[in-house]
Formats: sequence, structure tokens, C-alpha cells
Amino acid sequence: GAGHLACVRLLCEEAPPGCAPLDPSDPATHQTGRRAYRGRTALHWAARNGHGDVVEYLLSRGVAADSKTADGSTAFAWAAWRGQMDVMRLIVEHGCDQHLCNDYGCNVACWTTMGAGGVECCEYLASLGVRFDLINANGHSTLHKAAQRGNQAVLSWLLDTPHLAITARHARPDSEGYTPADLARVEGFRDVADRLSDRARRTVPRLG
Repeated sequence: GAGHLACVRLLCEEAPPGCAPLDPSDPATHQTGRRAYRGRTALHWAARNGHGDVVEYLLSRGVAADSKTADGSTAFAWAAWRGQMDVMRLIVEHGCDQHLCNDYGCNVACWTTMGAGGVECCEYLASLGVRFDLINANGHSTLHKAAQRGNQAVLSWLLDTPHLAITARHARPDSEGYTPADLARVEGFRDVADRLSDRARRTVPRLG
């Protein structure tokens, strides 16, 4: 996760006597512990933090491009969440399936709309054919994800890009009764919430 390629090489190839060499492709190297970290591998950490040289090395050692955490999240998704465009491209070149969903029904579009990559990252995913119109198991659409993080530029892109097929159903309340505007307001993004509410009023029935 810190990007120390020399240390990774040492652990994988030259572990000292008494220390079993690390095989990063072995499922036993998956992280244990609290839910948010469970199942992460070295590839997830390197991808998340944008260390392309480490990602390249791990993939060359046989780590699967689609390695999953305990909840089914891929390294590609973690890279997308942090807006690590170079790493995303690298993992795609190594044959990852960019359309996978985790156990909550979130695909990489959900990750990137709530992350740091902004519109550029979203446009890259759209160019790969990633769907932005899915709704996850909690009733969250990409509108909910972007609103919850106050990503106004991403929200505007979602609403103003017709081929993404964002419609009224994507602005409906989630399983707990929160619309995208509600989530933005709860998180303190009042300007975003007000803009969403105004947009909904002006574009009925599309956003209802």
C-alpha cells in the first residue's frame, strides 16, 4: 500500500531463512480483520493508493486481475474510488472484468461516482461500457452515491448525459427512505441537495 516495490520483491522472492516466502497469488494472503478490510490483498492496497509499479509486479506474479475482497470488491473498483486512472488502465490491460458487482450490487460506477476521480474517471468507465444505471441492493443509484459525497460535477454529468439512461427511478428513495437530495442534506451538502431538488422539480417526469 505504501508503494515500496523493493520490499514487495524481497517478501515475494528473497524471504530470509525461517520466514516463508510470500506468494501474493495465494488466497491465504488475503487480509483478515474488520469488515471494511476483510479479504483485501496486496493488489487492492497497491491499486487503491495508485502504485502502478507494484500493481504491475503483483499481476506478473500471478495475482488475478479480478481478485476480490470478502464482499466481492475488486482492485479495479478500489482504484476507481480513489481516481487512480493510470492503475485502472493498467488493470484493464491485464484483462479485468470491469463490469463486476460486489455482494451489495455495486459496480465500479457506484464506486467512482462517490470517489475522487470526478467526471474524467466516469467518462473513462463509460467509454468501457460500464453501466451507470444500476441500482444496488440498498436502493442506491449512482445519483445517491454522488449526492452522498457532494460530488456536484459528477451529478451534473450523470443528469446531462442522455445515453447513461438516468431516469426518475434513480432518484427514488432508497431502502431507508432517502432520496439523493436527502442524503446530500444529511451529509451537510445543502447546496447540492437544493440543486437536486430544484432539478427534480424542473425536469418532471424524467427525475420526478
